[in-house]
Amino acid sequence: MLSLRSREDITAWLGHNCIERLIIISPHLDDAVFSLGGMISVAPEITEVVTVHTEGAPDSGDEWARACGFNDASEEHATRRIEDRRAMEYLGCRYHHLGLRSGELTKAAARHHVRALLGHSGTGSGSASTLVLLPAGAGGDRPPAPASRWLRRVLRQPFGSVAHPEHESTRDCFLQVFSAMSTRLCLYAEVPYSWNETPMQSMKRLSALLSCPLEHVRIRPDLSLKMAAAKFYESQADLILGRTASYRRRVLRGDEHLFLLPGGTAAGVF
Repeated sequence: MLSLRSREDITAWLGHNCIERLIIISPHLDDAVFSLGGMISVAPEITEVVTVHTEGAPDSGDEWARACGFNDASEEHATRRIEDRRAMEYLGCRYHHLGLRSGELTKAAARHHVRALLGHSGTGSGSASTLVLLPAGAGGDRPPAPASRWLRRVLRQPFGSVAHPEHESTRDCFLQVFSAMSTRLCLYAEVPYSWNETPMQSMKRLSALLSCPLEHVRIRPDLSLKMAAAKFYESQADLILGRTASYRRRVLRGDEHLFLLPGGTAAGVF
């Protein structure tokens, strides 16, 4: 495992591996910042956040939208797009909203958007210096056992969420497309889904899924910057990060985790 504990560590690692462009594929409007806000804040000038599901159908009857205080998913996503734009502008990185609704992502749609990002051929100049970060998906399909939930409550640790199918479909569609190109790939642990398993459990699960060894990189985020960026997602923050500032600090100070696929020098250490 490689541990990057400061801005200087992260900058040196990116430079050592000749990374000139970071593309973060975010399933929803907040996943990138909640999960990788620390990394984004270090290198915003080379980072692009690509958010896949940015539209909501007004007749979907979305329970999550109502829990957040909206009438439907369409109204919710309209607000979340504004929140996300403000967060991206605060961090200073580029961003793209792909405009897809739930269930609309296909491999063909992913290929179309990837070609637009990398150039029509998808293998344009500079792609070998591009690192693509894909969501890892959550481990398991059930919430923690009662004893585990009790222990987490006593220790004031966050509860994980069961696997979200759109996180896994986003991972799988874009992984298939990018794997045929010369970009370097890694998976990142997403908040709050990653709280269901330890980083070692995540790496074991993902190594089995991909049938290859992975390199674990642990990033210590700048807590003040990450909290400032997370505040822009006002409609989601209470339900995902907790309602008090002290608990949000506890949640967001956790390390960010990357799981690099073999190939090139992206899995190397400096």
